[in-house]
Amino acid sequence: MLITLDEETHIYRDENGRVIPSVTQIINAAFPFVSHSNDGGVYYRERGKAVHLAIHYIEKGTLDPSSVEKEIWPYIKAYFQFKKDFKHKTLATEERVYHKTYDYCGTLDRRTRGAIWDYKTGVNRYVDGLQLCAYSHAKGMPDADRYSVYLRPTGKYKIESHERDRSLFPTFLACKQIYQVKNLHGLLNLN
Repeated sequence: MLITLDEETHIYRDENGRVIPSVTQIINAAFPFVSHSNDGGVYYRERGKAVHLAIHYIEKGTLDPSSVEKEIWPYIKAYFQFKKDFKHKTLATEERVYHKTYDYCGTLDRRTRGAIWDYKTGVNRYVDGLQLCAYSHAKGMPDADRYSVYLRPTGKYKIESHERDRSLFPTFLACKQIYQVKNLHGLLNLN
């Protein structure tokens, strides 16, 4: 199935234009992100997007350093250190995945042999493991190792391994039920 993503709205669609819920939207329906910033988290979301994009271009070998804003560089420095320390061969970056049975999709940050990685520029949250679990199932790798790499503004990083807890996928599916009910009744805020 061909899945497209509107980068601006973060909405996924199939080849017929049907909206497919994303892992993030599904999780946010049950565990909404609460930002204490004045802009409702827009700054942090945009910073995360910029870091992810820079990493994608680094992996492709096409990053133009002059295109990276000064405030993003510490996160990129942290990524370079991570890449130096962990020499796993990257098989894919920014890879779209779709779960045919449960009808959801998402974008993996990085896939290596037997593992799925997600880059974070914020704080560690319970839902990070839930997100990676949903991605691994959508990719058809339910037994993959799952890691969050927390890139810090200090230029350092921290890796968190998320256990393959059997309760995580049923919890994600419960989030999907909440998403569907909220969607049916017009109660979703997809921002």
